[in-house]
Amino acid sequence: MYFLDLDGFEVIGSSPEILVRLEEGLVTVRPIAGTRRAVRPKRRIKRLRRSCWPIRKRLPST
Repeated sequence: MYFLDLDGFEVIGSSPEILVRLEEGLVTVRPIAGTRRAVRPKRRIKRLRRSCWPIRKRLPST
C-alpha cells in the first residue's frame, strides 16, 4: 500500500509490485510487469497496436 501527501492533493493505492522505493537514501526503480522498453518508439507502437498480448494479459483466467 502507499500514501502520498503531495502539495494540493493526496494519493492512496495498493499494488503488489514496487514501482519506486526510497529506503535509507537509496532509490530502487522496478518496471511494472508487462512494461516494455521503447527503443524505437514508432516501430514499437505499431507492433503493440497489432499485438493482442497486452489485452490477453489483463483478462481474468477462467
